[in-house]
Amino acid sequence: MKHILILLFLFSTNSFSGEIDGKGIECWPKGVDKKIKEGSMHWFNNNRVIWVHTLGKARIPPSEVLSSHRKDVWSSKTYTTNANHVMWTSHVYFSNYLDRKTLVLEIRNVHNDDIVIQTCRVFTGFEEVIKKQDKYLKADEERERIREEKERKAREGNKI
Repeated sequence: MKHILILLFLFSTNSFSGEIDGKGIECWPKGVDKKIKEGSMHWFNNNRVIWVHTLGKARIPPSEVLSSHRKDVWSSKTYTTNANHVMWTSHVYFSNYLDRKTLVLEIRNVHNDDIVIQTCRVFTGFEEVIKKQDKYLKADEERERIREEKERKAREGNKI
């Protein structure tokens, strides 16, 4: 009986890898109006998590399948779960703790103990990631257009 109880306890506290695969979260710093400010987004798949963003015209992640082949700071990281939290590291300085019931994300800087609190929403399906990346790319194009326009105006009237 004692052995059965120990096994039940170990099984109940063990992480169930992959249980949130195919889902993502979009988060905002606490107190920020979600209608005004874009949130940050994380995608979970293949027992991994990655911060959704664009780099130039490149989409990161480029597809819903995440792998560990890339070893740079933007590569996906493994995540772990328990009954109450999803945990992962991002970059080299941050530990992330998502409360599964309240969807509050704590991002802790491991070097100076700073904590950023964010509130999140859950989404299912990679289509949301593509929409977010499209927004980022359009915003980048608009910033570039404005920069070029300012440069053109600044050069008007140059004699040489």
